[in-house]
Amino acid sequence: MKKLRRADLGLVVVLAICLLAIWPFLSRPGLPLETDAELHIVRTAELSDLLRRGAVYPRWAPDFYYGYGYPLFNYYAPLTYYVGAGLTLLPGVDPMLAVKMVFVLGLLGAGLGMYAYVRRGWGWRPGLVAAAAYLYAPYVQFIDPHARGVLAEAFSFAIFPWTLWAFTGLNEGSSRWRLPLAAGLLAALICTHNLMAMVFAVILAAWLVWQVLTGPARQARVRRHAPLLAALAMGLALSAFFWLPVALERDAVQLGNLISEGGHFDFRNHFLDLAELISPTTMLDLGASDPHYRFNLGVAQWLLGLAGAASLLWKRGLSSQRRLAALFFVPTAGVLLLLVLPVSAFIWERVPLMPFLQFPWRLLGALSASLAILAGAGMGALEAWVGARWADWAVAGIITLFLVLALPLTYPAEWPAEPGPATPEDIIQAELRGRWLGTTSTGDYVPNDVIVVPRPNAQVLESYRGEGPVDRVNRATLPAGTSVTLVDDQPLAWAYRIDGEAPFVFRLFHFYFPGWVATLDGRPAPIRPAEPDGFITVEIPAGSHQLEIAFRDTPARKIAWVVSGLALLFCLLIGLRSTSGDPDIVRVSPQGVPRYLVLVPLSLFAFNVAVAGPLGWLRLRSEGLDVARAQEKVYFEVGEHIALIGYDWRPAGAGDVAELILYWKALRPVPVNYQVFVHLRDASGQVEAQSDALNPGSYPTTRWPLTQYVRDPHQLSIPAGIAPGDYRLAVGLWLMAEGKRMPVHDAAGSYLGDSLFIESVTY
Repeated sequence: MKKLRRADLGLVVVLAICLLAIWPFLSRPGLPLETDAELHIVRTAELSDLLRRGAVYPRWAPDFYYGYGYPLFNYYAPLTYYVGAGLTLLPGVDPMLAVKMVFVLGLLGAGLGMYAYVRRGWGWRPGLVAAAAYLYAPYVQFIDPHARGVLAEAFSFAIFPWTLWAFTGLNEGSSRWRLPLAAGLLAALICTHNLMAMVFAVILAAWLVWQVLTGPARQARVRRHAPLLAALAMGLALSAFFWLPVALERDAVQLGNLISEGGHFDFRNHFLDLAELISPTTMLDLGASDPHYRFNLGVAQWLLGLAGAASLLWKRGLSSQRRLAALFFVPTAGVLLLLVLPVSAFIWERVPLMPFLQFPWRLLGALSASLAILAGAGMGALEAWVGARWADWAVAGIITLFLVLALPLTYPAEWPAEPGPATPEDIIQAELRGRWLGTTSTGDYVPNDVIVVPRPNAQVLESYRGEGPVDRVNRATLPAGTSVTLVDDQPLAWAYRIDGEAPFVFRLFHFYFPGWVATLDGRPAPIRPAEPDGFITVEIPAGSHQLEIAFRDTPARKIAWVVSGLALLFCLLIGLRSTSGDPDIVRVSPQGVPRYLVLVPLSLFAFNVAVAGPLGWLRLRSEGLDVARAQEKVYFEVGEHIALIGYDWRPAGAGDVAELILYWKALRPVPVNYQVFVHLRDASGQVEAQSDALNPGSYPTTRWPLTQYVRDPHQLSIPAGIAPGDYRLAVGLWLMAEGKRMPVHDAAGSYLGDSLFIESVTY
């Protein structure tokens, strides 16, 4: 009872703060399936199926890529999928619900983790402020979990503050479980998301250097900080089973697709404008098929983060130790801010591996964490200045500010209630519809032996529709009189009985990848990848034979398992070396958290759910042919099925980039996928600048809803040497397959040509 009385009420306040963030997931069935969330459902379903069939750590997904297999789990961080697969063991939990639960756990973990870390360093009041600032940063609250649906990256934001918390505890003093705990959380962070692991690892390494430089007397630094370095090394070693094969086998797949220059994943296309970063959050237009949102930091977040950084200049507020601890996040936030702005392009071009991050705005998660910590430190300084009583009211006001400004993002666009693809046949059908291949959009992990990606095979597809095992044998190439019978079907291994009168090349509709091995009658048989499709082939002599094809660990993977196993053994020995207890692993906050602080987030939550929600406040919905936020509202029919109903135009001078946003609306079901063009033409019709897209708004027109408009942004690079004169901005739709443009008519039905001229520009 004594421990219960000393329980930290701040944890309850944080849970109440989290309610608004997790409510969209709790109050709606399904998930936003037009985002990456659908991919995570598929990956969780595949891993869950493989685990149930006995494959404990499958590095290969046999049902991906038209059933040809895909080494996704060898390269993509696995933690969230194992958590999701574990949740599917609970009654009534399917892969969709499991993924939703992981999203919720990630948001809860982010809030609680930030509170735990900042509370440990600066106190419970700063902890509550930091938790609210972090959780309701637009990138953490909305962009990652809702707009993008990126499960693994969103979950990394939960693991990072806990990792800082564990390493801070280890830095405060040695005890039997602190080193294994810090190492384990670092390993979990690395196994959560490949790219964010790199970002957070660099921040953590810099944090360790900061501890050494700002620590006690020089002669004591090595001994004091040796546990930190040991935990860092052990964390890397514990996770070696994942990252070491990624590093050693990176040349076995076509990773170059991840950084295609000039394409969607080119970092040069994704820098942010400072004005957008500091702008306020606006309401989402739910009348759009993909509501536009800002990549902003949150006004309260950057203002209070800036105030927190400024408070470190005064010695009256925080102690020197706390001030030094917070000071680390000032240059950290500054560097992260610099890296999301176009001025940092030269850094991205010169630092190895940075282009693999693809989107500079991906750093907003780490930047939000830094600003939240600085806001917490600022609260610590304010607490020292005004005293506990006034500080309590300040905490209540600041929490209210964060939650009120975040209310518009608590109404994400509606999503369907359908569960999404989960069975192997569902996965194949989704690939056939063009949603993805191998649950990746660029074929990131296609084996290098695949020179030309093969088309779907009817035999394999038909066997997926049946109830028996998948038939991957290329039977059309079997010699006359040869029979092949599947005698054993394991998740990642198959055995065949072969009877034939002539030697032949046995062919599978299945990609080769290092680790696939063959044995013929118990003896190793070489596998030769076929050209150009990269399928497995094995030479079979005449007669009766037993052929086994199985996926095994390569030397690199075996080494990785040994490294991780030894690290796990070392951590266990460290943890068990003493029989003494360790009550400081989870500190209990001193008493003093006012109970009314719980009512602040609960009241806002109740207001949002019971009043603002039913009355339609804090949300926007364009209806019919109206686009509420369009600068110019127009109506032109382009072709027989689509209308242009508005546009925004921001002209630019020579050598600069002009921006155009088109707003399209499907008038009736669209039978074909149209392409879009935007031309800046001179008086003779010559095109001086243009922007073309395969799908307007990156959304195939055959899938356009009839109830929502489609936002279609374009950028036109105006030539620096453009000749003086008058130019016209022409837009339209066309069919690439037929090479023809769609006719344009005005509201009265008058024919205007095959292009629509919407603006005139003079240079």
